[in-house]
Amino acid sequence: MRFPPLACLSLAAALTVAACADEQKPDTSPPKVPATLAVTFSCADGVTRHARFETGPNLAWLRLPDGGEARMRGVRVASGIHYAGSGYELRGKGEEAVIAAEGQRPVRCRARPL
Repeated sequence: MRFPPLACLSLAAALTVAACADEQKPDTSPPKVPATLAVTFSCADGVTRHARFETGPNLAWLRLPDGGEARMRGVRVASGIHYAGSGYELRGKGEEAVIAAEGQRPVRCRARPL
């Protein structure tokens, strides 16, 4: 069976346009989150605190005044973040956070812009 040349050309053009349309679709996938994220907090008590978050294992480390680090595991929440462990707790949403040490009053903090 033989197809007219114009039909073949139309089919080829249609397939080329379809292939190009697939290549030009915008990327709608969610933005990639870095595996490790460092955040500096300015707190209401005048102390600057530093935390490091690992998205894969859902862990956070809070740098302590003595130079050590408190390791905290992510806790499931409906909205925002919540990490707890090593006698510390960090909760937050957006740029706002509350950091609490066992036996001490929680302190309100704000993430500094990068």
